[in-house]
Amino acid sequence: MVKKRRLPKELTTVTKVSKTIALIMFICLPIIGFLYGMQYQQVLDSTQFMQQVQPYHAKSVKTVIPSITSSTQYNGDDYQAGVEIDDAKFSLNYPNGWRVSIKKDPGFMSFKRFEISVIPPDVKLNQGENFWGGFIVDAYPPQSSIEKWFTNFLSTPINGMNMEDNNRSYYTYNTSEIGNKTAYLIQTSNSAPQFVHIGFEPREIILGEYYSYQIGFFQNGDSGFSKLIENELFPTLNFQ
Repeated sequence: MVKKRRLPKELTTVTKVSKTIALIMFICLPIIGFLYGMQYQQVLDSTQFMQQVQPYHAKSVKTVIPSITSSTQYNGDDYQAGVEIDDAKFSLNYPNGWRVSIKKDPGFMSFKRFEISVIPPDVKLNQGENFWGGFIVDAYPPQSSIEKWFTNFLSTPINGMNMEDNNRSYYTYNTSEIGNKTAYLIQTSNSAPQFVHIGFEPREIILGEYYSYQIGFFQNGDSGFSKLIENELFPTLNFQ
């Protein structure tokens, strides 16, 4: 007959301490599980949203705003260097040899959108293609400061996502120059929650007298295209 081994008495005796620990675990574990589940669901929702909008994103290198589907065709109007673009108070005085066309989109929310397709002088497209890459300019109502832009436009849902707890501290910016204006590269800060990192993409902001502008890129697959645009075309942009 096999003799059963009994656990030590101190492990099976109910005490005040064990009751207290059990009560704390009974209260805390469901709350912790609920909070973790809420955070996990936010990450899932953000990921699913980004997957849904991915077909409308172009391949990018640095700054991207939800844009057009990457394609070999582009139906824009030829653009003459230095001409003001559709009363949006900006122009592009691109170098000789570049081919530039512009397509105005209706935009959404409260801004105008201009898709500017470019082909460098030394680029040869494949047969049937008329599209290499370009950048997007969204024209918003004017703002007196970058902080005003944060308040008026980053207080709204990010990329269509429902972000009631959006917070200014989630974002930071660095300054540079694009054309004749200071540009603010807005990015998420280290303190931002994961769902904000997932739902927000860096963007360049320019504050003009008549509009504030948001700039991003779209392309047809050539690597390094954004750096070429930044070096060759951005210095020729003029914002009023």
